[in-house]
Amino acid sequence: MAQWKLLELIIFDNVVLTARNMNSGFREISPTGVKDILLKIVLPVPQAEQPHTETWLQNFDPSAVKLTVSLFCGSEKLCSKTNPLKLSSLRKTQAETTHRPETEFTYQFNESFAFDYLDPMAFLNVTDAKPYLLLKVECCRGGKEPLILGWQKIDAFQPKSEGFGMIWAPREFSTLVPLNPLEVPDCIVEHPFRLLQVTQWIHCSKSHTVSEFAERHSTIQLTVYDIVKEKGRLRNEQVKGERLTRLQEPPFLYAPWVPHNPSVVLPKPPRIHQPFDLYIDALHYIPDNATITKITGQFSNSESSHLYQIIAFPVLESSSRNPEFRCRVEISAGVSQRMNSNTWLLLQVHTVDADSGHLILLGSCMIHIFNAEEEVNVGGFQLKLRAGLSEDGPVPLTPSSLNCCPFIPCCTLLIRLLPHAQASLFVPVPTPDYLMGYYFTDGAKPNNSELKIISTFQKDNSYPKFVRDMAVQLINKEQSRVPLDQLEAWCVEKLDERRYLLPLHFPKCINIHHTVRYRLETGLRARIKQAFGLKADGYYVNVLARILKGAVSMQLPELPQCWGGEEKFLVQQLDFSSLQRSPRWTDPSVVLHPYLDDNSVLLVQIYGLDAIYTPDPSGQRPGKIVPRSGEALELNVQSQLGWSAFPLFDRNYVRTGIHSAPLFQGAPSAEFLQGIMSRPVKDVMAESLQKKRLKLLSTYGSVSVEMWDGHYFDDEHPELPVLNDLLMINKTRKFLATQTSKRGKDMSQLVLKTLDKKLRKLGRNSLEYWQQEHFYKQAMGNAFYDIVVSAKKKK
Repeated sequence: MAQWKLLELIIFDNVVLTARNMNSGFREISPTGVKDILLKIVLPVPQAEQPHTETWLQNFDPSAVKLTVSLFCGSEKLCSKTNPLKLSSLRKTQAETTHRPETEFTYQFNESFAFDYLDPMAFLNVTDAKPYLLLKVECCRGGKEPLILGWQKIDAFQPKSEGFGMIWAPREFSTLVPLNPLEVPDCIVEHPFRLLQVTQWIHCSKSHTVSEFAERHSTIQLTVYDIVKEKGRLRNEQVKGERLTRLQEPPFLYAPWVPHNPSVVLPKPPRIHQPFDLYIDALHYIPDNATITKITGQFSNSESSHLYQIIAFPVLESSSRNPEFRCRVEISAGVSQRMNSNTWLLLQVHTVDADSGHLILLGSCMIHIFNAEEEVNVGGFQLKLRAGLSEDGPVPLTPSSLNCCPFIPCCTLLIRLLPHAQASLFVPVPTPDYLMGYYFTDGAKPNNSELKIISTFQKDNSYPKFVRDMAVQLINKEQSRVPLDQLEAWCVEKLDERRYLLPLHFPKCINIHHTVRYRLETGLRARIKQAFGLKADGYYVNVLARILKGAVSMQLPELPQCWGGEEKFLVQQLDFSSLQRSPRWTDPSVVLHPYLDDNSVLLVQIYGLDAIYTPDPSGQRPGKIVPRSGEALELNVQSQLGWSAFPLFDRNYVRTGIHSAPLFQGAPSAEFLQGIMSRPVKDVMAESLQKKRLKLLSTYGSVSVEMWDGHYFDDEHPELPVLNDLLMINKTRKFLATQTSKRGKDMSQLVLKTLDKKLRKLGRNSLEYWQQEHFYKQAMGNAFYDIVVSAKKKK
C-alpha cells in the first residue's frame, strides 16, 4: 500500500510540474533563420516646385539602407541583428504612376539572419506571449537620426510539443509583405499579423510624406526557416556531394580552353604591302555529325573579293576530333601589294555529313589582317566558327556578314599571322602548344553548355581516334575499297565540291541541332510552353508529362539513377498574364533520360481543377482550396482537358524544336498507346482520327512543347526551329488560328475575383494582387501535387 501511495505521489508531482511548466509559458524558442530576402523600396521622384519639402529625397543614399531583424516576445526585444551596409545588388528603374514619377530600388541580401536557442524566461518583463519577428528598414543620414523607411511584423512561430513541455518552433514559409510606414509603434505587440490598410497611414511631418511609400508599395520578400533542419539538409547534401565526387570522373581529361598568356613575345609586325605568312594550325572539337574536313579561304577587301585562294587538308595521323593542318601559306609581296587596310580573311571549313554522306559547310570565320596602324595583326588566334552560307550574293561580303549566323558549339579554328620566313631559311615556325597560352582566345571562350559538350567529346571513345580512322569508317560505310597509301588522295577527292554541286550552287550548311548526338547520361531537356483552345474558364490548369517507352526500349531495364524509365514531371509556374483558354507556363526545362528509341514519346496530359480559393484572413499565408462540387478534389474525367504525344528522337539526335501537336479529348486509349510503341506517333494519330478512334477538341486546341539536347542549358541552346508537322494530320490552319486567338479572360481573373471590388479595378497593378497571386499559385500547385501523389498511391 505504501508503494502505491509513493507511486501516486510521484505521478501527482510530475503532473503538477508539467502543469506548472505549461502555465508558466513555453520553455524556449527553437533556432530560427530568415533568408532569401528581397527588398523593394519605392520612393517618389523629388519635384522641382517643392524643393523645401523633399530635401531628404534629393539626398537619399541608396547604399546607406540597412535592414534590422529583431526577435520579440511580447514587448520585450530578445535579440536583434542588422545586415552589413554593402549590398549584393542594386537596381534603379523609372516609372510613371497615376500620381507622379517614382524610383524603385531593389536590394537582394545573400546573407541570412540566424537566431540560436532562446529562453524567454531568462529575460525580465517577458510576458506569456507568442514570439514574433520585427523587420525594420532604415536609411542612415550621417550624424542625423536614421530615417525609417518601413517596418513589418512577421508571424514566424508556432507551438510544438517536446518532452514534458512546449517550444516555439519556426513555421517555415515564404512570404511577400508590404512595409508599414512611420516609426515602429510602442504598442507593436497589439498590432495583428495582417496588412494595414492604406487609409490607416498618415503624414508624419511636413519634411517628408511617408504615406507616399504606401501608395508606391515598398515590399519585402523573405523565407523563414528552421536552422536545425537546414543544417541537417546541408549536411546530407554535403555527404551526397562528397560521395558523388568520389564516384564521378574528372570533368575534363585536359584543359578545354586556355586564356592568352600576356607574357608571350610576338615578332615585329610587317607593314601593309609587305609579305607575311598565314599558318592554319588546327580545328578544335568538330561536331558529332562532321567527319573528314578541309579548309578553304580567300583574302578580300572592298576593291577585290578574290585576292588569293587557300586550301588545306588535315594530317591523317592527327586527332579526328581536333584535326591538325600544319599548313603554311606564303603571302608574297605581289599579293600584299593589292591589299589595303580593310583587307580581311574568310576561312570556311567543309566536311562530309556523318548521316547523309553529302559534302556540307561546317562553318565560317573572318579576321581583319591589318590593325589601325596598318600593320599585320601578328600572333595566334582562336576563332569560333559560325553556321551559315557566306558566299557572295548581290552584296559583297564584309566581316559583319556572319554576325547574324549562329556559332557552331565548341568548334574553333587556330591560325597564326607571322612575318614572312626568309627564303634562305624556309622553315615553317613550329606549331605552338595550345596549352601554353600562345593564342588570343578571349573571343572563343566556351559557355557552360559548350563545356559540357567538350567534356563529352573528350571522353567519347566511340568517335574515331585519328583522321585516318575516320576516313576508313567512311570508306566502309560506302562499301568501297581504297588502299591505305591512297587514303589522302581519296579524302581530297571526297571533299571536292565539284563532285556534288552544280555551277553557282553552294554546299548546304551543317545541321546545328545535330552537332551533338544523344547520350543517355546527359539526357534531353523538355519544357511545356503553352496550351491553346482549352475549355477551361474558371479552372486552374496544370500539366502532367511522362515518357512512354517504345517497343525496343521497353525490353531494357530502368537504371539505378532512374534513367531509362517512364519519367514524369509536373509544370508549376502558370503565367497569369495568359488566357484561361490558352494558358502559358514559365517553368524551366526538365532533364529526362530515356533510352534512345525512335518510338519513345512524351505524353502530355492537361488537367483543370474546378475549385474555389479563399484567401487567408491574415494575408500572410496561402488560403484554402474547396472543390466547387463539394466533393473531394481528384483527377477524373471532367478534369481532363486534353492530351497529346510528341516523338523524342530524330535518328541519333534529340528531335530539337518548338513542337505543336493537336489536343485530343478524354484519355489516350490502350489501343493508341500500343500502336505508338512500334509506329510513328504521327501515323497512329492520323489513322486513329480517320477511323474515329480519336476525337480532336472542338476548338482545334493544341499544345506546344520545347525539346533540345541535355547538354544545353535553358539560355544557351541554339535557336529552336518551329515544327508544326503534327498539326498536319488535320486542318492545320484552324489549329494555327486558335493559337493566335486573343479572345477570353486572363488567368489573373482567378485571383482578382478573390479580392474586394476596389482592388479588382486596379487589375494586376496592386501589391495585394501580387501577394494573392503568389499564394494562389502555392495553394493550387500544392493541391494538384497532392492529388497526383494520391492517385499514384492508389494505383
